[in-house]
Amino acid sequence: MSVGKVLTVLGPVDPQDLGVVLPHEHLFLQLDNWFVSPQTEEERIFSHSPITMENLAAVRYRPYSHWDNIRIDDQDTVLAEVAAFKRVGGGTIVDLTPPAIGRNPEGLRAVAERTGVRVVAGCGYYVQTSHPPEVAAMEVEQLAEAIIAELQRGIGNTGVRPGVIGEIGTTYPISRDERKVLQGAALAHRRTGAPISVHLSSADLTYAHDVLDILEEAGTDLVKVALGHLDGSHPIDAQAHSRIAARGAYVEYDIFGSPEFSEDGLWLPPPSDHERIDAALALWEAGHGERLLLSHDVCTKMQQRAYGGFGFAHLPGHVAPLMRVQGIPDENIETMLVRNPARWLTWGQAAE
Repeated sequence: MSVGKVLTVLGPVDPQDLGVVLPHEHLFLQLDNWFVSPQTEEERIFSHSPITMENLAAVRYRPYSHWDNIRIDDQDTVLAEVAAFKRVGGGTIVDLTPPAIGRNPEGLRAVAERTGVRVVAGCGYYVQTSHPPEVAAMEVEQLAEAIIAELQRGIGNTGVRPGVIGEIGTTYPISRDERKVLQGAALAHRRTGAPISVHLSSADLTYAHDVLDILEEAGTDLVKVALGHLDGSHPIDAQAHSRIAARGAYVEYDIFGSPEFSEDGLWLPPPSDHERIDAALALWEAGHGERLLLSHDVCTKMQQRAYGGFGFAHLPGHVAPLMRVQGIPDENIETMLVRNPARWLTWGQAAE
């Protein structure tokens, strides 16, 4: 049992020892399920070329059409990115990479051992396009048992135990199998006390509440649920997010420093970090600052410092000072970056 502890890849730790936490990141991953296949010879050449300074702008406009961009697998680069986070005061990174998209438990353990940054691993099933074939035939109980087996005994023969159920993938509308996975995650949560992180694919707030309804009806304590990517669309609807927080769930603004683009040739201007901070201020003013999590969701090479992105160091190194300039007290910044994620990550008492 890990009640009252946070379960890292090196074992359980006390919540107060986490420091600054990034609750939604990816140290290693392979987003093959999102790859947009080339239709012409020109697109084929682009999609299978390495990232260079010459093509980086094109990659930023078509991030999922570039095979190299959606694969993060070089350990030396990852070590450098995590070390940069540590230099600006970072303490813990939550890697929410499910097994189907490149989870690397041995790599996560090596990063934690070599950098001194605490790493928390995830488990479960991502969106349906990434599901292994057997998921369609599995019942809720079987899905829960598969998740529980990793939470309690570790991933394969590695001895690495996940500390979070997630990121559990959902699309809009929620598919039959994604609904089953949510219910399986809820059952695993009830039996272990582990927290849950959910990937949202749309800014539609009815959909977000549908996700919470499914989890709640299956017996989930919503105070242990984080809903991701609520800052992915412009404008950010902090008023609507207050209604999510009022139900007890964590509102996650996890795309700091990361522009979002479409794959149809149309540029979709994302919220700026200033707008994310304004939304955070609005949630504090509505009395929900203690239900807010902040992160970057680094899931492509172009987001890494090595390829011109902001990397993991952006929130503590750049955004926190900007928050102070915009009038957010240090105590509130510490709540968002330290206390809130520590509270969410702490395993509760199993309900059954």
